[in-house]
Order: sequence, then structure tokens, then C-alpha cells
Amino acid sequence: MNEHMRRIAVAAIAVAAGLSLAAGPASAGITSASWTVKFTNRGSNHCLDSNKKGDVYSIACNDRNYQRWIIEPGLRSGWYFIRNKKTGRYLEERGTGSNGVVTRPLSVKSVNQNWSIGDSRIRSATSLKPTLYDEKSTKDIRLTFGSVNPVQYGQWIQEAA
Repeated sequence: MNEHMRRIAVAAIAVAAGLSLAAGPASAGITSASWTVKFTNRGSNHCLDSNKKGDVYSIACNDRNYQRWIIEPGLRSGWYFIRNKKTGRYLEERGTGSNGVVTRPLSVKSVNQNWSIGDSRIRSATSLKPTLYDEKSTKDIRLTFGSVNPVQYGQWIQEAA
């Protein structure tokens, strides 16, 4: 079996088994340059969504391309760019609080567009590594340096999309 076919087989087995690829494709034996996912918040059961204006929020999952995200290698090992499939814009940290997370065109040298994905969390790759969470009362997506209460609102299920 050639290397390409082996990668496809490993990916198919992982998806069929329901394995999370949250630590990235390499941890599952997949070495493709990018992959597409849907992020579902464990607390709200809503999906990470965006629009053409760059707003980022959570709403009921609908399997449309605004809720599909392409994960691409970032500036350093373990960092990723997260691009919205419909808009082509990249998830970007703008600070904590309301509108602290937006999508914008790619800025290759911007650490604010790099994220670590693992342990059911999405964290900004900036030096302080705030955690992405769903503000349950407003469905606003925010970042926090502290704990999320309840904790599930800071956890994301990553599924192949």
C-alpha cells in the first residue's frame, strides 16, 4: 500500500471509530497539510459559526459551510490557522470580552491568527494562551484567561466535516 493510500485508510478508520482528531492529524497518523472540521460546544451544543462581516458566534448546528472550519499549519509546530470554509476568513484573537474573537483575511505573520487545538480546548497561540469559550447567555464567542464556569462552555468537540 502506498503512503497516500495508507493515510486515507488511517483517516477513514479514525472517523469510523469516532476518534477525536483534536490534537491534530499527526497524532492520528495523518500527515495532510489541512483538514476540515465542525466545532460543537460541549456546554451549549451549538456550533462555532461566522459570517462575511467577520462576526464569530455560536448557533444551532446546521451543517452549512459557515460552520465548517479548515485547519491549516500555523507559524510554529502545534499552532494552526483556523479558516472559515464559506468566507475564507481566519479566526483571530482581538482580546477578551465581547468581539474578542473575529475572522479576518490571513495575516501570515500574525500570532493572533494562530491557535492550539487539543484537550477539548481551542487556545490562542499568543503568549498568554486564553481559551475560546461560548458565552452561554449571548452565544458570543469570547476568550478568557481564567476558568470557564461551567467548564463545558470552554470545551469543543471537533468532528470531521
